[in-house]
Amino acid sequence: MTTNNLFKIKVDIIRASNIPKMDWNGLSDTYVTCKIAQHTHRTETIKKSLKPEWNESFEVNFNNLDEDIIFYVKGKKKIKKK
Repeated sequence: MTTNNLFKIKVDIIRASNIPKMDWNGLSDTYVTCKIAQHTHRTETIKKSLKPEWNESFEVNFNNLDEDIIFYVKGKKKIKKK
């Protein structure tokens, strides 16, 4: 007999600090990507901030408690026009 347990996790992405300066203006356009099992969530991009606040939440259903939760904090790259 196989039992399919379904688990739910709620993830809150609140804020970050000490973000490296990535843009020419000394600030950064920052977002977070979170991966859990087969699910990926991307926050909105917070522009021109070294202390971004997202205050975003999401829920994920999954079957395996051994899944990793990985957070990537990234800066959106700007392309300069010539």
